[in-house]
Amino acid sequence: LRHAVCRSLSLVGDVLFAGFVHEVSNGEAAHLAVVALSASSAAVCFSDAAFGEESRCRLLDVSQDGNLVSSGLVAASTSLTRHLVLSATSPGTGLLCYQVSEGLGEMQGRCRVITQVSGTL
Repeated sequence: LRHAVCRSLSLVGDVLFAGFVHEVSNGEAAHLAVVALSASSAAVCFSDAAFGEESRCRLLDVSQDGNLVSSGLVAASTSLTRHLVLSATSPGTGLLCYQVSEGLGEMQGRCRVITQVSGTL
């Protein structure tokens, strides 16, 4: 199984440090996309195989010790979702675009805004 995992990265001088591996999916995941929402938080979205490749998003925060803490798991799309792309639009807000297939041969491009509100997406 391929679980979605992330690590925090920090640059001190010219040395890059990586935090501990943090699993963001509960099972197999694909088409991972990440965007910084602030200096200490990010959103990660992925196609979740446990839910028919529907897309899920999770908020990640960097803790005081430099490791990741996740909160919430929101469904971004309830159809087969692939080729996810995330882009920051303003502090705390991002744009998620993806390919969705609701039936055989019926593929569409869709976008939705994701917003960080009180520690959740």
